[in-house]
Amino acid sequence: MESLTSLQTSAVEPAPSPPCLGAPPPPVYYNPGFSKLITVLSGFVLLASIGVVVWMAFEVPRLGRVSDAGRALDHMVGRLMDAEEGLKRLPPWERFLYEMTMGSDQNERSQAIEWYEELSEESPDPLADLHLAILQGEDGRLDVLRQKVPQWERLPDPYQLYAKLIRAGYLRAQLPAAEAFQLQAELAELPVTGWFYSRLATHIAEGAGDRALLTTLEASSLARTDVLIWRSRAFALLEISLMLLGGGVLILWVIRRGRTEMLRVASSELPPR
Repeated sequence: MESLTSLQTSAVEPAPSPPCLGAPPPPVYYNPGFSKLITVLSGFVLLASIGVVVWMAFEVPRLGRVSDAGRALDHMVGRLMDAEEGLKRLPPWERFLYEMTMGSDQNERSQAIEWYEELSEESPDPLADLHLAILQGEDGRLDVLRQKVPQWERLPDPYQLYAKLIRAGYLRAQLPAAEAFQLQAELAELPVTGWFYSRLATHIAEGAGDRALLTTLEASSLARTDVLIWRSRAFALLEISLMLLGGGVLILWVIRRGRTEMLRVASSELPPR
């Protein structure tokens, strides 16, 4: 009886259908080609990039972080101009590389002049006007200074002193030694530091032919610019290294993915002709 029932059941079950030729292969797990090495390298590039951004944010002062906007701008522009002075002493190929990545000296000075023009309109500090005049003199805008100096001479101090300094530094070719010595002493008493002091004092010393003071000012300027140049080199090396590392990771990922796609195509069945 049981054998009869099993025979009837087996007779009812359909026979398995033959496989269909040309059917797509069964779905398999797709490996995108990522590896732990690529993941670790990508994470390192990302963390290093974030670290560079954070470093720049804390290294370069911003006007909104301090209560004295004029002092922050003096510090930022002074260091920027010191770096530009230091770039002039580099080999042509290195200077060209920095100009391509960081901008030219003319663009930096034009931007700094725009900043000080805005600051001089809003700030009551007369020192911002003196810094603006120094930037304009270094940029060769002597016509602006010729109009500004007579106006300052009619204003109370410190503008009268500023007018004498700017006239002696940028509008007069030669100066008597005694007058230049007095102007240098008055300039040293002003809260003008860094690049701004160095440039104005250098022009006054050049007009008087004071070689000893020029040597001292040049040595002080080199000491400031050398530190900035080495920092710029270190930052440029880090940036280039991250770019090369990121490019290498991308190329490696493309190659691995291309091999994976080739293996998937090679393992698939061809349709019948």
